[in-house]
Amino acid sequence: MYKFKSENDKKEFEKIIAEVESSDVNLSLDGMIEFLQKKNTPESLALMNLISDYDRSDAGVEPIDDVELDATFNANELEAAVDYLATAHIQRGDSKSLLEDYNGSIADYTKAIEIDPNNGVAYSNRGVSKLRLEDYNGAIEDFTKAIKIDPTNDRAFGNRGNASLRLEDYNGAIEDFTKAIELNPSDADTCRNRGTAKYILEDYNGAIADHTKAIELDPNDAVVYLFRGLSKANLENHDEAILDYTKAIEIDPNSAIAYYGRGNSKYFLEDLTGGCKDAQKAEELGYGDNASKLINEVCGKEEWINIIEKRVERIKESIIDDLAEDDSQRIVNKIESEKLNKTLGVLNEKHQLIVTAIFLILCLLFLIFG
Repeated sequence: MYKFKSENDKKEFEKIIAEVESSDVNLSLDGMIEFLQKKNTPESLALMNLISDYDRSDAGVEPIDDVELDATFNANELEAAVDYLATAHIQRGDSKSLLEDYNGSIADYTKAIEIDPNNGVAYSNRGVSKLRLEDYNGAIEDFTKAIKIDPTNDRAFGNRGNASLRLEDYNGAIEDFTKAIELNPSDADTCRNRGTAKYILEDYNGAIADHTKAIELDPNDAVVYLFRGLSKANLENHDEAILDYTKAIEIDPNSAIAYYGRGNSKYFLEDLTGGCKDAQKAEELGYGDNASKLINEVCGKEEWINIIEKRVERIKESIIDDLAEDDSQRIVNKIESEKLNKTLGVLNEKHQLIVTAIFLILCLLFLIFG
């Protein structure tokens, strides 16, 4: 790394950088101009000319053109000064990005690129700000430039994959994510994003593998558990899907889609009570029409099944009562039948005696009267 010729030079540059980070751009450049003017060396005068869009009249400095550098010109010192100034804009751009002032951050990154056109970090960071503003094509252009400057920039590959993902170029996204993972295998976010792209392409086993790796690297990401659960559910592995949804809910209790997914899997496993509760919770958290449809499907079916079960129970009770009545009637009928048969038997015996008596009387009369 380049070392300034004196510790004093280094301190002066650090002071200027601090001003750039904490002050308005023009004020910061005033400090830079003042320092370079006081230094009054060929290197410092050359650096002044690099600030091409600065209105020097505001600082009372006359433009200096066609500076002739003598044999003592130190190219390393000039390069270091340019790098410091570009870095200052990048750092302030990063601060603006953290404050979600993406247009402001883009302006600073653009300034850094103007000062140092070969600064890959400036292109990469500007691409991220464009990504936040949903300028996906512009973001891809910046990430591509950053990669051209530094082919080992894993973040540029990963972020270009993110932009491609949003443009629905899923295969292109997977290609960039894969390159980023090759360069940095410990990046949980990139593993997660590649898994998401695979999920969208219905490569559920591939998605599960990537999301499992992401969980190993970062076990506290609710989104990863959610997507792994969705992949398992699509493979009809609802028991394991429910475990992932539950873990996602533990990490993020307000994940409406996790409740919805778990409710859906419970429905497939015929746990209508649990499915209904999860669907209602998803609707409460704002999941909207999908949750409402699931509620109508699951809770409605649960209600009908409860009604049917109650009706079946009543029918069973009625049948038992009817059977009991039939058994009693059969007993009564049997008793009455036995009584009737006995009575008829008695009548038959009496009838036979009468017939016999009449026959004997007729025989006796025939003998008497011949």
